[in-house]
Amino acid sequence: MVCPKCGLETEDAKNFCEQCGFDFREIKTQENLLETDPVLVSMNNQYIRYGIVRLIAGVVTLACLFLIYQWLENNIWDGFGDIGLLFFLPALIVFIVFSVLRGSVKKKIQRELINRTPKNTHDHNSPKL
Repeated sequence: MVCPKCGLETEDAKNFCEQCGFDFREIKTQENLLETDPVLVSMNNQYIRYGIVRLIAGVVTLACLFLIYQWLENNIWDGFGDIGLLFFLPALIVFIVFSVLRGSVKKKIQRELINRTPKNTHDHNSPKL
């Protein structure tokens, strides 16, 4: 396991970072909650779905830009430009909307993890060995 605070690689069995004292039990608790808590599992699945939609919309946006470029640069079949122009703006809007939605779901997941993590694991300054 790599310490998120100082970057030191530590054995998975250890509860604290040897260099900075970061409490790995909080991360293990949060990972367990993400796998077992039904609300967090649902939110995590929603986060993943939004990411997939955003990826598809991004690819469509780039493909549209490529079609528009080919149409303008090479003056090939006018349908290329029409298709590119037709799908560019909706794909870009979907990309932006799902990026914002994905960010809000990520913040909700982080808040839920903080609220559901036992309070005694938040104290990083006093490791109990």
